[in-house]
Amino acid sequence: MCVHIFVEERKMVFSRRRILQGAGALASSLALPAWAAFEPWTEISTTVVYLYDPVKAAEGVRALGDVRYAKGDRKTTHLFVSAETAARYEKKPSLYPDLEAGVELTMRGADVVHLSPEGVRVDVEGKVVTGDPTRFLYEYDGTPFAFAEAATLAAFKADPEKYMSPFGNRCPGAVSIDDGYDTPSDPRRRFFIHEFSVVGYFGSPNGPEVW
Repeated sequence: MCVHIFVEERKMVFSRRRILQGAGALASSLALPAWAAFEPWTEISTTVVYLYDPVKAAEGVRALGDVRYAKGDRKTTHLFVSAETAARYEKKPSLYPDLEAGVELTMRGADVVHLSPEGVRVDVEGKVVTGDPTRFLYEYDGTPFAFAEAATLAAFKADPEKYMSPFGNRCPGAVSIDDGYDTPSDPRRRFFIHEFSVVGYFGSPNGPEVW
């Protein structure tokens, strides 16, 4: 997880941050927002999201999970109906094999409009809401997004860039260390990065604190 990289490579983090902060100073001198001075990621991070709770599936119940109880790594995300079933899975994943195929999605399946209702460059916190790719799936710039309802899908279609992270939906800390290090954002780890005037979603609980 990216927090371990922060601890082990702290000097590299600060070095990379100084570069980015210097870009922010340049943007300020040109009367531009700080995020405008560095090149955003063009490729957006995704994971394979397993929508149905594997613990409930083992009990014979087909139950859609909730991204608020997600467990995942750099490649996959499993959704659970509660913290209790998530903990049971984490204790011994081999007991709960995936019975259904996963769906490739960005932001671990969260609705990006609900996350940032005023857009990623305004410090207004939204809600973590699970998207429904069976009903509201939309591909933008080659990346699949899931939305919870028709209204948020319509808002995104009207102005996609308003909700697009310049970090490519990656952990900002991981990006600050090494552009090749791909740790997907966790929609529950929101932090408004004031030096860039943009929302970042970190990959671990300690990400904002270490930043």
